[in-house]
Amino acid sequence: MKWLKNIFNQTLVALIAAALMISFALFVYWLLNGGAGLIENSQNPFTNPFLWGAIIIAGLVSGASRLWRKYAERQFIKKLENNRKFNNCNQSKD
Repeated sequence: MKWLKNIFNQTLVALIAAALMISFALFVYWLLNGGAGLIENSQNPFTNPFLWGAIIIAGLVSGASRLWRKYAERQFIKKLENNRKFNNCNQSKD
C-alpha cells in the first residue's frame, strides 16, 4: 500500500508542476497580447495584475512550504520512532 501512496504523491507533484508551467505560459501569452496596455493604463495600483500575481505566488509558496514542513516533520518522527524501536530490540537481545 505504501507504493500506492508514493505514486499518488509523485502524480500530485507532477500535476502541480504542470499547472504552474501552464499558468506561467498563459500569463506570458496574455502579457504579449494586450495585457501590457491594461497595465500601462491602470490608474489604481490595486487593479495591477502584477500585484495580484505576486500576492497569489506568495500565497502558493507559503502554503507549499507549510505542507512540506509538515511532511518533513512526519517523516522525521517516523524515522525517530523506528530508530527507537530498533535500538530497544537490540538492547533487549544483549
